[in-house]
Amino acid sequence: MERQPPPTSPLPRLLGGSGLAVLGLAGDLAAGYLLFVGQLLGSLALHVVAVGVWALGIHLLSHRPAEATPTDARGGISAKTLSGWTISAGILGMFLFPGMGTLGISFAYLSSYLLRRRRIPHMTLGEELESMYMPALSLRAGALNEGSEVIPLVDVLREQGTEMRRAVVRTLGDQGDQGSVRILRRLLTDVSPDVRGDAAVVLTRLENDSSQDIVRALARAERDPQDALYRQELADRYAKFAESELLDQVSSQYYMNKACELYEEATQLHPRNMDLLVALARVYARLGRPREAMNALRFVLTQQPTHSAATVLLLETAFAEQEWSVLLAVAKDGRALNPDQTELLHWWAQIIPPDWKGAIYG
Repeated sequence: MERQPPPTSPLPRLLGGSGLAVLGLAGDLAAGYLLFVGQLLGSLALHVVAVGVWALGIHLLSHRPAEATPTDARGGISAKTLSGWTISAGILGMFLFPGMGTLGISFAYLSSYLLRRRRIPHMTLGEELESMYMPALSLRAGALNEGSEVIPLVDVLREQGTEMRRAVVRTLGDQGDQGSVRILRRLLTDVSPDVRGDAAVVLTRLENDSSQDIVRALARAERDPQDALYRQELADRYAKFAESELLDQVSSQYYMNKACELYEEATQLHPRNMDLLVALARVYARLGRPREAMNALRFVLTQQPTHSAATVLLLETAFAEQEWSVLLAVAKDGRALNPDQTELLHWWAQIIPPDWKGAIYG
């Protein structure tokens, strides 16, 4: 068995950092007052000490041990562990008017923290881990230099210790989304047999759960073959299983074809159900039938121009097929896009052929 240091709680670091930051900020504000009343030497002495204490607090709050190597973690503050916040805090706090620099950066750091906390709940653990440690959106042409170093996710998790990685496996298993399954598959090659075993057990359980969901949906559909809702539910289960990352390519294709058949039957019975058509279009796209997918989505948008899911899926499909004219037409309309989704256009524009780029923003 490998020997790993036990995972440490971040609470002492956060409490200590908060205390030092508040103490240093109060001291620097006092230094500003002393300077205002004419006590220059006392003000400068207190300013230097207060900024040092305050910057240390910011360092403790902004430093993430997971980002440092084990050597860095043992050695405390080093060039590798200094964050941008620490450097900015030290420089601006020291050279700006006493109290002003520390107060301004404290507000900036607090605002950044609150904004980051607002975004986190919208991501699962699997998605967050992937976004942190994978070359995010490496499809961007030229976004990564040829010599850019990419830290493998499994290597990053390995630094956390066996028990921490086992806890990650349990959490990912509870979530069971695509991002979680991808991480679990990577952990099948972990150096620890305990982690490998846990990941294998969780993946098996997720596959069995999905299979049981399909069995139950199939039983309901067979019990009442005329009920379109039951057939749609079965199609949804097939498609979800196919996209779960739990299956090999052949099995995934099989279940996606089953979903396609049921969605086609359902849309024939309910041709005005636009959500069904979008679901069918998504399956068409996954099966490598982009023309049929785009035709279905165009029809949806003629009936419901503000259908957000249809708009985004049509944009994605057109982009994947390099159908720039379709992409441009949908983007120009954009009635169904919210502000977050319009950011996709700016990302896509980075790798669209140059003669099309200006048209996206025209």
